[in-house]
Amino acid sequence: MKNSEVTGGKENEQRDVISLFNMNPHENIEALCRHFRMEPTPHNIAHLFHSTRGLNGQQIGIFLARRGSEDILNEYFMKFDLMRPFIDALREALGGPMVLPGEAQLIDRIIMSFGSCYFRQNPGSFLSEDVPVFLAYALIMLNSDLHSPHVQEKMSAKDFKRNIKGSLPHGNLITDSTIDQMYQSVQQNPIIFGISSSN
Repeated sequence: MKNSEVTGGKENEQRDVISLFNMNPHENIEALCRHFRMEPTPHNIAHLFHSTRGLNGQQIGIFLARRGSEDILNEYFMKFDLMRPFIDALREALGGPMVLPGEAQLIDRIIMSFGSCYFRQNPGSFLSEDVPVFLAYALIMLNSDLHSPHVQEKMSAKDFKRNIKGSLPHGNLITDSTIDQMYQSVQQNPIIFGISSSN
């Protein structure tokens, strides 16, 4: 058998297993792991989501956000380098390959995991992991407010700062300057969430 035929066969097999995952990730995640000769552990599944071209980002998001996938979701975020300013880490983590689901409950699980992982990678940055969770929500809402054509009256930097300061506990370690910088970052450059792809 020619090498080209072997290579072509492997490519077809990989295309098929990716297609199966994209149709029903819950039933076919083990088949995806078997194809790459990996045990279906949270670490390995997260690695495949980061490294396998052609997986549908929306399906990844739904899979990660389902109840029972918490360990995989945490592994997924821990594979990002989150040791950077918070707004930059949020952009990186939500920029793909996962696409945020549309259901509020699923988004909640994803944001809570991100906040926990940011807190773990940046010890001492916040009083508790509740703070980065709150900030992530606040920035996602600000992003929608500033860049949605349906919102006529945009949130001002002053209002954003007042909302943040009024909702965080005393001694939260976040300065006015940091809040202003986050606002300006979102105002000048919208947060781009992962785009669904199966190419």
